Amino acid sequence: MKKIILSMAVASLALSACQKKDQKVDETQVTESVATPAVKDYAGEYEGVEPCADCEGMKITLTLNPDNTFVQETEYLGKEINNEFTDKGTYTWNSDGTIVTLTPENAPDQISHFKVEEGKLIQLNADQKVIEGDLADKYILNKK
Repeated sequence: MKKIILSMAVASLALSACQKKDQKVDETQVTESVATPAVKDYAGEYEGVEPCADCEGMKITLTLNPDNTFVQETEYLGKEINNEFTDKGTYTWNSDGTIVTLTPENAPDQISHFKVEEGKLIQLNADQKVIEGDLADKYILNKK
């Protein structure tokens, strides 16, 4: 009789140890998902006017959707013909969630990078560095 009770106690301990181990895995998975960028926090519409060599400026309206797609509308100010263009595509985040990269559907080799800050996107150069100089403040899109 003692052997049966002892066997049941050992089996009960073994089962309860397995259950606690499963719970720990779930907690780890939740922690890992928190480390990824909160796309919904950055989703929305951003707007700004960037410099243009042969017009008064380029009015950019960039919409980041929660499903990692974007729509960018560009209006060349001061031009009357062929002055509006729309690009659509997808965006990705770098590993630490500070830079978003846009890849247009119709021109996948013409990617653009933006540094993400609270309420704004700062356009980066091809080397993913902040644009410097007198016009640097013109390469900022503010969240609407």
